[in-house]
Amino acid sequence: MPVANVDRAIKKGSGEGNDGASFEEIVYEGYGTDGVAILVECMSDNRNRTGGEVRAVFDKNGGNMGSSGAVSWMFPRKSRFVVTGENASEEKLMDIVIDAGAEDIEVNDGTAEIWAPVESFDTISKALQAAKITPDEAELTRKPENYVLIKDKDKAARIIRLVEKFEELDDVQNVHANFDIPEEVLATIQFDE
Repeated sequence: MPVANVDRAIKKGSGEGNDGASFEEIVYEGYGTDGVAILVECMSDNRNRTGGEVRAVFDKNGGNMGSSGAVSWMFPRKSRFVVTGENASEEKLMDIVIDAGAEDIEVNDGTAEIWAPVESFDTISKALQAAKITPDEAELTRKPENYVLIKDKDKAARIIRLVEKFEELDDVQNVHANFDIPEEVLATIQFDE
């Protein structure tokens, strides 16, 4: 690769010489195979390029890109905290975060996920801090309201591959999908290295 190309890429990445280019958040929506709803959040300085890339991934992998609002209603914004280890006790966390606005606590294999409305993020953060609990993850994200259960190994592999293709695109920040694949099906899928 020529040195000039490397220099140009570094300058673009650092914001130097962007000639007034501005980045914008863009959300693309659609359906993957088997009716799985997919929300693709992007950050781009070129809406046309990004839209074309996302559409191509949908088209080449058995999906359909939808219009704005097609699936976003299925993915409300939520606060999410992940706590592991000795503090991942449902009873202990309930006492700390329910009054702070938490809606749900899911505990599985020593990991607790706390879900709450976006507006409760700060209150729950402070409640955990006051209890001397540092979450492993704390974020604002989207959580599907319902899930599509996929029990077939080939269908599961196809939808996972589709999500991976989106994640490989440079402008993609997050991919949200409402599929649920049982552990025993996941264990049978062989992924390419």
